[in-house]
Amino acid sequence: MPPSPTSPAPTHADPGLAAPLGVRLDGVGRRFGDLDALRGVSLDLAPGRLVAFIGPSGCGKTTLLRIIGGLDHATAGRVTYDGGPRPPSALSFAFQDARLLPWRSVLRNVALPLELAGAPRPQREARARDMLARVDLADFADARPHTLSGGMQMRVALARALVTRPRLLLLDEPFGALDAITRVDLDDELRRLWRADPMTVLLVTHSISEAIYLADRVIVLAPRPGRIIDDIPVDIPHAARAPAVRTTPDFVQRVARAQAALERGVRAAAR
Repeated sequence: MPPSPTSPAPTHADPGLAAPLGVRLDGVGRRFGDLDALRGVSLDLAPGRLVAFIGPSGCGKTTLLRIIGGLDHATAGRVTYDGGPRPPSALSFAFQDARLLPWRSVLRNVALPLELAGAPRPQREARARDMLARVDLADFADARPHTLSGGMQMRVALARALVTRPRLLLLDEPFGALDAITRVDLDDELRRLWRADPMTVLLVTHSISEAIYLADRVIVLAPRPGRIIDDIPVDIPHAARAPAVRTTPDFVQRVARAQAALERGVRAAAR
């Protein structure tokens, strides 16, 4: 399946970083016993794009993300990355729960992936401090996670996910537990970080507005079995995406299309 038309890919600041990773799914399915969680999912996800997946609970969004990330396996079809197997250490995850280690400082939480990879302490701490500065938490490097607000903890989780400079970032409802104002702020933070470094971002969210605001492309899934029912290109220029864009006719039209697709999927599953 060819990529859906989208706005031009963002211009990234550091051409020395590894190239974003493209992902292709060919007839991917996942069966748990007698339950088809996913069936026949085929997508060509172009490198350097931000793609959002939406759908009702139980439609297989998280399962699909876990398969792409190697945390689960497909029982049908296959996933390839730039035409081959998944490169080692090419991707990072962030989840709805920040999953910070309470006994480690913010700095040491962010540096953890580099520590596990065997990076020398000066190198990993320098990189962690750089990432904390980029998420506006440089002054909290020595703090413990429990002293931070929920939004600040998610900024730490994003910094930790990005500290390895992944080619593919997988986000599973990372802002779902936050209040609306903090969520909008972190949407802009995520978009800024993505535009600063070359990476492919795949985002699972229950928020239609968030999906349209962030993504180049929105994939709508229907449940039982999980399958694609719409593929919505979002060609609103990223330079024009500010909170006020959510009230424009183009934005509202795309939200309405996604909402209608979700409703069709739920009705079909109920038959």
